[in-house]
Amino acid sequence: MSTERTSAVASALTMIALLAAICASALARHPPAREPARLPAAACAPWMADALPGVGRKTRDAAAAAIRSGDLAKLPPAARTRAREWFDF
Repeated sequence: MSTERTSAVASALTMIALLAAICASALARHPPAREPARLPAAACAPWMADALPGVGRKTRDAAAAAIRSGDLAKLPPAARTRAREWFDF
């Protein structure tokens, strides 16, 4: 074989080996993701409440106050569920 052809074959085999390693890494079992720690409800800021479903620009201050006080009944139903997941009451 010529030197060019040997070099091309070696490069192709190297690429195949790298591709196999990448595929094996992707298929390997990974540990499950950790659940993030809950935030203290007293630390709720308006921008945090704004991320809740059903809470918008006009209601975020009231929603943040409701979360800080622990009065989830003042939040929209979908926001109550998320607030329980995100904040520690």
